[in-house]
Amino acid sequence: MPGADCGRGPPQWIGTEIVYALEVHPEGGTAVRFDHAGFAEIDDMFREVTMGWAGMFARLKEYAETGIPVPYFTF
Repeated sequence: MPGADCGRGPPQWIGTEIVYALEVHPEGGTAVRFDHAGFAEIDDMFREVTMGWAGMFARLKEYAETGIPVPYFTF
């Protein structure tokens, strides 16, 4: 699936690309393929984004399995 260019967010996000695809498995279930690519360097922001996306997808998985939302952000 084509990605979306990030035009907003922290300065390190500008010009990066978010790409995702849903992959349906014939035996049942769906895999989410996701990438936030194009960072200029592997720095603290890159690490923070990587851990942030991992946390959000873990909560999305939990919601899909239980039906109970657990927000990642509480503000």
